[in-house]
Amino acid sequence: MVGINQYDYNNPLMSSVKDAKDMTVALSKHYDGSLNFTCNLLTCSHYPDKKITREKLHNEIEEFFNQDGREIESAVFYFSGHGCESNLGGYLMTQDSRNFVGGVSVNDILICANNSSIPNIIIILDCCYAGHMGTIPSLKSEMISLRNGITVLSSSNKHQTALEGLEGGLFTQALLFALNGEGADLTGKVDAISMYVTACKFLQIKYQTPTLKASVVNFPIVRQSKPRISEDDLGKITKLFNHPKQHKPLSRRYLKDSDEEADYKVEEFDLLKKFGDNQLIETPDRKPLEQTAEEALNCRLTTAGKFRFHQMRAPLIMKKK
Repeated sequence: MVGINQYDYNNPLMSSVKDAKDMTVALSKHYDGSLNFTCNLLTCSHYPDKKITREKLHNEIEEFFNQDGREIESAVFYFSGHGCESNLGGYLMTQDSRNFVGGVSVNDILICANNSSIPNIIIILDCCYAGHMGTIPSLKSEMISLRNGITVLSSSNKHQTALEGLEGGLFTQALLFALNGEGADLTGKVDAISMYVTACKFLQIKYQTPTLKASVVNFPIVRQSKPRISEDDLGKITKLFNHPKQHKPLSRRYLKDSDEEADYKVEEFDLLKKFGDNQLIETPDRKPLEQTAEEALNCRLTTAGKFRFHQMRAPLIMKKK
């Protein structure tokens, strides 16, 4: 986690150090306090021997990507600070850099990442011209060069600047919203795709466009936020519905304190209410579920519910074409 506010030859920034610290807090633990990533926070200093120079950052990056992939499943590299560009690509500006002279080339970072044995690597850049990461400047095209397992989240495309506000970099603020639940699925899982989508929704401004570049089979979970429904409960959708188009009949037997109450039906009803709260089922004319049961009407899966049904059933019914 790298954050640089102070520069020897460039204008200072307000929030890069805060951004790095906030990302460290968000990524170090899951919502329940369990350990997530072991974060190494690297921030700028006024003391000459503690400054983030080009040499220091380059060495830290090499050491980071040289970790043993047999012991680490996933790793995140984050940078917040100034960025610049030249005909040779983009650069992360260190405290001692003068434009791209002295900065760390994103191409060098990409080489380190591509050569790393760590299976899953996520690179997050909140700086100007961050979109250079992953492209091949000599080809003058948008072609990317990422080995399998690498994801790059950039605050802007390769010709745009990145903005910061009173509370931090706008891109980082969007990622923090995502990590803390805005980007989570029903079971609370946040991955790079959902972080990117949240950032795009948050940054609906034409002069800063987040970019996502990836070469992955499955996006790893970046953080577990608080689930809206447990995986166990979600998995029961295939037990309550025999097929995705079923119209499930309800009755008073599903209701507590009714003359016709049946314990197992009441348990099913509690689960159906959870499905309803998460837009997985629907009732006629959007009636409350209790009223639907009182009137002995049917409920059915929504499009989102059908998707989850197929998602849960797919491993059981898949076969080669």
